[in-house]
Order: sequence, then C-alpha cells, then structure tokens
Amino acid sequence: MLKKRILSLFLLLVMVFSCFPGNAYASSKKHAKDTQAKTETTQTNTEKQNKKSKKKTDIKEDKKEEAPEVEKPFVSLADIYLKNKVLGNPYEGLQIKSIAEIAENELKAADNTEKPLGSDCIKYNTWLYDGPMSNKYENGKYQEEHSWNTAFVSWCANNASLIRLGCFPKARTGAELHAWFASDISKRIPKAIFTKDGSDIIPERDDLLFFPFRDDFKVAIVTSCENNVVTYIMGDANYSVKEFKSSFTGLPADTELIRWRTEYDQLRFFVDYLCNEIGFTKTAACGVLANMKCESGFNPHAIGDEGTSFGLCQWHNGRWDTLVEVCYKNGLDWTSIDGQLFFLKYELTTYRSLLTLVDRMNACGETQEGAYEAAALFCEIFERPADIEKGSERRGNIAAYTYYQAIVENGHG
Repeated sequence: MLKKRILSLFLLLVMVFSCFPGNAYASSKKHAKDTQAKTETTQTNTEKQNKKSKKKTDIKEDKKEEAPEVEKPFVSLADIYLKNKVLGNPYEGLQIKSIAEIAENELKAADNTEKPLGSDCIKYNTWLYDGPMSNKYENGKYQEEHSWNTAFVSWCANNASLIRLGCFPKARTGAELHAWFASDISKRIPKAIFTKDGSDIIPERDDLLFFPFRDDFKVAIVTSCENNVVTYIMGDANYSVKEFKSSFTGLPADTELIRWRTEYDQLRFFVDYLCNEIGFTKTAACGVLANMKCESGFNPHAIGDEGTSFGLCQWHNGRWDTLVEVCYKNGLDWTSIDGQLFFLKYELTTYRSLLTLVDRMNACGETQEGAYEAAALFCEIFERPADIEKGSERRGNIAAYTYYQAIVENGHG
C-alpha cells in the first residue's frame, strides 16, 4: 500500500514538471544567456562606434594640423573705406590744383592777415590746430607764438588736394616739412632736394624754397622764374601773405629748393627699382613704365574699372586682395609706391605664367623697336586690358617715343 502511494506521488511530480517545456531553470538560463549576448553585442557595437568616432576625430585633427593657419591681414578703417566697393572711392571728385595757384589767390583774399596783428589768429592756424586760436594778451604782447608760415603752405597744399592724395603732409614747422620731403623717397611720389649753392637747378612754379631761420626753416611757394628773377609767396610775412621777388643768384647760399614732384625724378626711381631689384634692362623697363602710365599715370592711389582695380598696375579684384595681403606680411604700405613695386616683383617671381616675362622682355633688344615690343608684351601677358591690340599699340608708342628717348637716349633714367 505504501509502495503504491509513493509511486503515485512520483508520477504526479513527473506530470507537473512535464507541463513546463524546457523547464524554468533552462528558460531562465537561456534568458540570462540571451541578455548577456545582447549586452555583449551592445558593448561591441559601442566600442566599434567609439573607435569609428575616434578615427574620424583623429583624421579631422590631422587635417587641422596639416593646414597651417593663415594670418589675416590687419585692415584699418581707412583701408576699408578705400577698398569697400559699397562705400565707394574716397578720391572720387578730387580736383588736383597747383599749389602756386592757391597761394596766388590768397594774396587777394580779405582774410589773409592776422586779426589782431601779432596774435597769430588767422584761418591757416585755425585749420592747422583744428579750431580757432586763443592767444592771451598781457604786458603789451601776446603770450604764445604760433608762427603760421608753414601752416600757410600746408593749407595751400590741402586746398590743392595734395594732402588727401598723400603727397604732402600737414606740417606745423618748416623743419617738419623739410624732414618729410627728405625722408625715404619711395614712400610717396618721388621728389628731389637741391641746394642752390653749386647747382644749376632753376626754380619752377610749385617748387618750395626753404630759408634756414634759427633752428627752423621759413618756407615759400615759387610762382614763377623768368629772366633769373624768382617770384615766390610766403605766409606770416609782416602778419600777412606777401609776394617777393629776387634774382635766383641773389638768394642766400644756404637756400634749399625742393621740387617735390617731377616726372624725371619719378622715372629715375622707377627705373632704378625695375632694373636693380627686378632685373629688367632699361629698354624693357621703358615697356613697364608705358603700361603704368596708361594704367594709373604713376598714381599709386588710382582706382579704375568702376572701383575694382587699384594702384600703379591697376590690380583687379583678387589681385588687389593679394596686394594687400603680401604688403601686410612684409611690413609695407599697400597704397605706397614701394609696396606696389615690391608686389610687382612678387608676382613676376611667383606665378608660373609670369616667370619668364622679364627674360622675354629683355630679349626684345636694346633698341627703340625693342622698347615697343617690350611694352606690347607686358600689356598682353601682365595687364591684359579689354582691347589688347589697341592697348599694345598705344603703350608701345609711348615706350618707344617717350620713355626710350628720355631714359636710354637722353640718360634721364
């Protein structure tokens, strides 16, 4: 009986377990195994993704390291004003006049004399000091001395648009004005200084005469020189603007004459740079000069092509931008003659299409015909105007019949 009960209990247990396929333990074990596999797969995928991301980051960082940082050129507000096509051309509407003409007009001006006398209160000082003078009168005299001799010359230059063009300073003293003209000739329109003693230079209209006075200079503007008689105008002469006449040989021996803008002085400077720094022959240099003459008239501030070209060679759009960058990186003023000549050399020695241009122009020969061909070659390859045929002909003629004769035949270069 007991055996039957034990057997029945055993069969009952078997039947109960048989209701769970695979049994709970196996199912639990399988679930744990699946969870572990899923976790491992997730971890594997995460690791792969991390590796992939790391690889992208590494590549990105490598690329960043390979690309050197390009230093952006500093651009001043003046540069922006000059370069920005929206703001326009700051030189637009400039009317360049003769400084002698402005001085002559002041001889007849009603306000060309100090009021009161001895006070230095006059419009030239008001302009120079950016406001009216206030000079206290005590003990029978004015307490401050503000000679307006140089202020008058600078005022005339300003009204002739010369200061705005950068070829004349706003100077307070004759010594300051003299030093400006005596400094590096390449930084502005070329000028030359001559001393009267021992030179055969005859004063011309618009020349400046510098008379040593104590530790300074008195400055005068030449209006004419005929039959050895020099006529000049001086400010702050007996409290007013006065005209004087003197024989050239009668001027004090230490008088200095500054011819601040002459074409031959320009030519000498340009030819020296083109030949000595870049390697042109004098004849080939005539070809470059003819192109500059047609492009800008040797004005480093010239703007053309509706505001898209700039400078001596009228560098266009992207080349203008490169001019700014190259000059900035080499510590040069991109609006100056020396900066632009440096950039001309840079282009001729950097760009593949221009590397042989100097040699090809030099190979044109040391003749008048060679000057013509050199100018045409520079026009065709370097300048590339809209009408190359007409441009080449015009520039060739200028090179052959103006600059070749002046520089090569007559030795003005």
